[in-house]
Amino acid sequence: AALQVAALAAQATALLQLSRRTGRAVQGWAWRLQGAAALLGAILLLLGNPAITDDPTGQAGLLAAYLLPAALAGFAGGAPELAGRNWAKLLGGYAVLAGFVWVGLEIRLLYHPGALGLDAAPVEDGELWAWSGGWLAYGGALMALGMAAHARAIRLAALAIIGLVAAKAFLIDMAGLEGLWRVLSFLGLGLALIGLGAAYRRFVASTA
Repeated sequence: AALQVAALAAQATALLQLSRRTGRAVQGWAWRLQGAAALLGAILLLLGNPAITDDPTGQAGLLAAYLLPAALAGFAGGAPELAGRNWAKLLGGYAVLAGFVWVGLEIRLLYHPGALGLDAAPVEDGELWAWSGGWLAYGGALMALGMAAHARAIRLAALAIIGLVAAKAFLIDMAGLEGLWRVLSFLGLGLALIGLGAAYRRFVASTA
């Protein structure tokens, strides 16, 4: 299923680029149909990800199911033909969500390579902390991308992810972590928020 989605996404992206160069209507309809099929399959993979289904998979499966389609969706969503259209919003939203899920599943795979399902193996303290760190780094990377591209939508998505991580730290990490792990969780979150706030004031607020 992951390979099918990745193949459809790659073909749709390639046809989008060809359609831009040639202007042929057939290629225009082809990338729309293949893109819709890829997006539908990708959403189904998000809803039925290994953390829920406990399907066995590895690095290649996660890359094909989440990271590659997310990268292609983000690239295609930035095409001039899609600017301001619903396609761009759908692709952008999917890309952010798929990247978020990919980071979480990669951490789950690191700690429990044979049992990705949340019911198959308990969540360890280190894993709970790694989720916060991984998602916070992902939000920071999106923020940097949004600043570099002057894309307000990407910056807002980054802020939403950082806010979600902050809520996780207070609602879940505070109750689930103990001792040094709890200290590291809040210390890392605090330092990251200070750094992101300084960067936002420097590169965004100062140019507004």
